[in-house]
Amino acid sequence: MADQIHNLNDSTTTTPSAGDPAAAESPPPPKGPGEVRTEDFKRSSRGNAVKDSLRSKVVFTPVMAAAIAVLKRIFTTQFQPQTEYEQMLISDMAIAKAKLDRAGELLLLDGERVVERAVDFWDVDQTASALAISRSLSRNPERTVHTLGNTKRGAELLISYWTGLATALGTNGGWDEAQRRLAYDLLGVREELRSGSNLVPAATDAAGLSALAARQIAHLRQRIEKNLQAEDERRQALVVSGLELGEDADTKKLRRKESLARGDYNRALGLLRQSRAEAQAAVKGPATSPAAEDHAVERHSEQWRAQLRQIAEQAGVVFEEDDEEAAFAPEAEAMVDTPKANAPAGAAAYGPTAPPRPISGRARRDREKRERERAKAARRAQRRAEAGV
Repeated sequence: MADQIHNLNDSTTTTPSAGDPAAAESPPPPKGPGEVRTEDFKRSSRGNAVKDSLRSKVVFTPVMAAAIAVLKRIFTTQFQPQTEYEQMLISDMAIAKAKLDRAGELLLLDGERVVERAVDFWDVDQTASALAISRSLSRNPERTVHTLGNTKRGAELLISYWTGLATALGTNGGWDEAQRRLAYDLLGVREELRSGSNLVPAATDAAGLSALAARQIAHLRQRIEKNLQAEDERRQALVVSGLELGEDADTKKLRRKESLARGDYNRALGLLRQSRAEAQAAVKGPATSPAAEDHAVERHSEQWRAQLRQIAEQAGVVFEEDDEEAAFAPEAEAMVDTPKANAPAGAAAYGPTAPPRPISGRARRDREKRERERAKAARRAQRRAEAGV
């Protein structure tokens, strides 16, 4: 066969024989819309689509890829990842940090671009900004008119609208409903306040409508000459000198990408620190909860009371329940805490020494409370002894 046959249904391909002269002369078939691309072709196509790599996840420019590799090596040396999860976080940190650094470089270059546009295209950019603001004139006339009236190009745009209404008035002898609605918008009157308002004369009052347009045009021109012209020149000088940021849509987009990269970096770093803290906590063991501390204190107190009762029984003395700790507090504490070499005769029968006391703040407070109770019981016992009870 002279032509190559490719069957997509059964994925079989019949190739011409090597001896067929027509096969050597026929060019390879072109790739159709449904043709399967190779991985190299896909990688090359995705690389061509990458611009600054600030929002890329897999494919990066060669410069960005090299920066990511360097940062990953630095972070690996610094943090020494112990698990695959930490290695993944290190990779995320390297990608985010490379994007953050690249965004900073692009913002510096963008600052130079803004300065150049402020010199050569200041009027064009300010007019475009005023036109973008005027798109919300019908939706929010108050704020829009206020914003446009505070800039030179915005005031000139308002003058052009009033001039157009004046021209229509001279041609038609009046304004239709749409033109009256535009006049109310240019005056900054809300939709709810227009019914019954006399700010805009009747559609047939040509003299009144002409006077309204003339007053507004004169007012706006006076504002431009008195304030807005000087303010516009001052702002241009500040932007050209670099003392004021003249941000346009491109600059705002760069700053948003920088903010997203900073957020990705901080998130990955926070997760890495959290993973390290959890690993250290697992090595040290779980922290003692307040309930566990209370249980330990109560168990220690029960052991202490049992030993005091045992000492009282050995001494052949019977005391009331509230006097049990107070009566033998000094002797019992000495017998329990003193080494056996210095203990009195028969002390070995009193049982083992007291367990170590907890050192937590809760345990110390509990011990102080017991000491106060023992002192109170001792005073009661002394009063009963003096009374002869």
